[in-house]
Amino acid sequence: MHKLLIIPIIFLLFSQCQKEEDLGDIDIYNLKTEINIDYNSDTISIGDTLWIESEVVAFLVDSATQKNIYFSDAFLNINLLVRAWNIENQTYQPDNYSFKLESYTSYISYTNKTTILGLYYYSNKGKYLMKFGIIFHNPGTYSIDGDYLQFKNYYNNETINLGGGFIKYYDLSYEYKEAYLYSEIISENRNIHLYNNLTNIDKESFQTINEINQSKYFFVKVIK
Repeated sequence: MHKLLIIPIIFLLFSQCQKEEDLGDIDIYNLKTEINIDYNSDTISIGDTLWIESEVVAFLVDSATQKNIYFSDAFLNINLLVRAWNIENQTYQPDNYSFKLESYTSYISYTNKTTILGLYYYSNKGKYLMKFGIIFHNPGTYSIDGDYLQFKNYYNNETINLGGGFIKYYDLSYEYKEAYLYSEIISENRNIHLYNNLTNIDKESFQTINEINQSKYFFVKVIK
């Protein structure tokens, strides 16, 4: 079991390092994708499906310059996380939820607290789309986010950040380019109050959520 779970994590880390090395001194954009969760409640019942989707058409926005980066053909991959915030749910994540996948996935990696989904966008009539659903099986407080999953390297005491994504594309001159992707949650309410209501022990499971990164999160409380 552990060997199967650790391979995607190593791949994520390796692919990020390799990408930085291959690009050298080339200027690279950090482009934002929007993840839409059209759900207006802060609770969901066991057995119900929460849908997460994204649509990209023709361009993405660079976070540093706010410049629109237009493209013709593109290949997009983004990593999203499902986190179990209550201590009693932090054992074996497939017991807590399952997925309906309408997008291609490069992997689904489970840790004892989190699931990492590597999701590909698919092309449809000039649009690039991503969609999947989560069916919850156990009560508790969960989040879906585009933030990084932090691991502590106990050999050198450094923190490793896993997540993010990338795009390989041709610009309007049909020149090949690569860029990093990051995602923000678009929803009527991200339900941050559910995070604020957690115990301090539960909050210690992951990095702190504040004004800087809370736009990357959507919280929901699963009830019976």
